[in-house]
This record gives sequence, structure tokens and C-alpha cells, in this order.
Amino acid sequence: MAMDFNKALSTKMEDVQRPPNPPIGHYVFQVAKVPAMTQKEGSDYQIVEFSVKGVSVFEDANDVDADELKAYGKVTNILTRKTFLFNTTDDAAFATTLFQLRTFLADHLQIEGAQEMSMNEALNASVNKRFVGELRHRPDKNNPEVVYAEVGRSAPVA
Repeated sequence: MAMDFNKALSTKMEDVQRPPNPPIGHYVFQVAKVPAMTQKEGSDYQIVEFSVKGVSVFEDANDVDADELKAYGKVTNILTRKTFLFNTTDDAAFATTLFQLRTFLADHLQIEGAQEMSMNEALNASVNKRFVGELRHRPDKNNPEVVYAEVGRSAPVA
């Protein structure tokens, strides 16, 4: 059903509810765009964030609740992120996250020729690549009633 914002303007605020999160479980995801690299002012962390969209349920895992998915909608409506946090004050933690990012790019996204690329080249080549990801729910640390859907562990599609 097509939605019309002009019609939505007459909706009472109390009638607007937070839509359900997609159910937890394993899905095939696709990288939607070049990852964003940010650092919040005053933070010790640099962030590499992949915007990903759902492609399909990963049937081999058989762990996505069909009724919850029906209530949510299409898998292709899932828009979420896969995030890597780089601790800029701890060399060992930074190196660990860098290795995890390398593994994600080369092994999970299976970017052709990734081993010979710079990290920047591999990040740019990640667009439209697919992987299996475990969708999980994480409560907001400031408001536990708000729950985010995000990708945790990942693996290659095949």
C-alpha cells in the first residue's frame, strides 16, 4: 500500500507507534553504499559503518521466526548497519578491530583481489557485496524501551 504523508499529517500523535523490528536471526545482507567513517567529538573511537539491506533469510540457519517476519514485512525492507569501532587510545584493540575489518572485507564479502588492495580500496569495492549476518537487537543505553536492529557476527554467503 502506498503511503501519503499529506494524509499522515492528520494522524493523532498518540496513534503513531514505533514499527516492529525485524526478527533476530541470520539473513543474507548486501552492502548498500560506501561505508561511512566518523569520529564523535571528544570520543576515543573512530567508527566504520556499513549500511546494509536485507536480501533474504539465510535458510541454512533456520532461526528467523516466520510469524515475526510476517508482522515486520519483507526482508528487503530491512535496513541496518554493520559497525566496526576503532579504539584510538589502545594499540592492541585498534589492531584487533583492523584485523576484524580485513576479515570482513576479504573473507566475508569475498572482494576479488582484496588481499592486494589498500583498506580504502577494499572499502570502496564493498558496495553491493553480500554476506550472511546475524541480526540482533540492542537496547539504547539511554532509553531501554528503544531497541535497535543491527548486524553482529558475519560470514561469507557461500
